[in-house]
Amino acid sequence: MKRVLVTGGTGQVGQALSRQLHDRRDNFIFPTRSELDLLSEISIVNFIREIRPDLVVNLAAYTAVDRAEDEPGLCAAINATAPAILARDRKS
Repeated sequence: MKRVLVTGGTGQVGQALSRQLHDRRDNFIFPTRSELDLLSEISIVNFIREIRPDLVVNLAAYTAVDRAEDEPGLCAAINATAPAILARDRKS
């Protein structure tokens, strides 16, 4: 059976997905923010190499639209940089 990494598991969509998959939780990994820090390339790379997922579903996102202009670095890190690292290292 495939191992699926799901980021953003503490968000609204992630929690709903987790509830739907409760019978197949052994195949789906929903890391907490402390287990997988999407602001840290080292954290992402190490986590991917440790669990070796077959698939990655990225539900993590910076969604505070009203604050995005004030926090462009954080917004870019979560919405662009982290997904690029996940995609790159998932292939490794």
